[in-house]
Parts: sequence; structure tokens; C-alpha cells
Amino acid sequence: MHKSIVLGLRSEMHKADAHRKLAEIISKETDSRPDGRVTLAWFVENRWLPQMCARWKSSTEETNRGIIKNHLTNPLGSIPLELFDKFKLQTHINSMADRGLSYSVVQHVTSFMRDIFAEAEDDRFITRNPATRVKIPRMVGTHIMDAENGLSSGKPYLSLEQLRKLLE
Repeated sequence: MHKSIVLGLRSEMHKADAHRKLAEIISKETDSRPDGRVTLAWFVENRWLPQMCARWKSSTEETNRGIIKNHLTNPLGSIPLELFDKFKLQTHINSMADRGLSYSVVQHVTSFMRDIFAEAEDDRFITRNPATRVKIPRMVGTHIMDAENGLSSGKPYLSLEQLRKLLE
């Protein structure tokens, strides 16, 4: 339903104040704003996953659910969405890298975090996405492309010559 409302005189109000006042009015009228107790686990399970699972193959869904459960909802799921900030998320990602998890897992978790919090922001569960600027830390001993030798894992590996000899 369309409804007009006067927020005040333009000459007496800044644009940001008008936006804030309008948000308050909409919140009161619709009463759809969460009470701030929505946890990460609840949001992921009830809002984000139902949307995402429709886009994934069943094998991808199983893998992604495992990554999300083990690295997001189990360690952080009980925390309300509004209490997350960039520091908390970045330290979580850093600790995953420090524990020696693969670059792929750390990258997936970072991507999932950005997407989950973007969806929470779009749905107005939070006012700002704290995961926007979370970075994947430099990781030692993970798969890195080496211009001289090809793929390196930080562990001993066979050179192409050694592999050829082994196959012979």
C-alpha cells in the first residue's frame, strides 16, 4: 500500500536525518525489524541456506553444509548477528589459517561469510555488513603457484622429470 508522509521541511533537515526518520516510521508501521536476538546459526539455517541450497547440486550442498557447520555455525552460531564486527570475523578467518586449514576452506568460509552478512543486511537484520572487507590472510604451506616448478604445497613433491622416471 502506498502512503505519503511529511518528514519535515527540506530546508530544516539533512538528507541523512530524513532517511533515519523514515526508517523509524517504516519500522514502527511494519513491525518487521528483528529484536536483535537473531543468531548467526538461526539466520543461516532459516533464511540463508534455504535460498542457497536451491542453487547447489546435491554433492555441492553436502560439502558446503559441512564447511558452514564446522567453520561458521559451530564456533560462531550462538552470537547475535548485530554483535559481529570486522575484527571478530577477521580474527576467526586468521585463526583458521593459523590452524593449517587449506586455502580452499578458508576461501569458502570467507565467501560464505560475506554472502551471509550481505543477505542479513539486505533483509534488514543488520544495518551494515561486517564481512565486506574481511581478507584471506597470507597462508604458509598451502597450494601456491610457483612459476619455476608449477604447483607447490610446501611439501616435497615429484618434479616432472622424477614423475616421468617413475612412470617408466
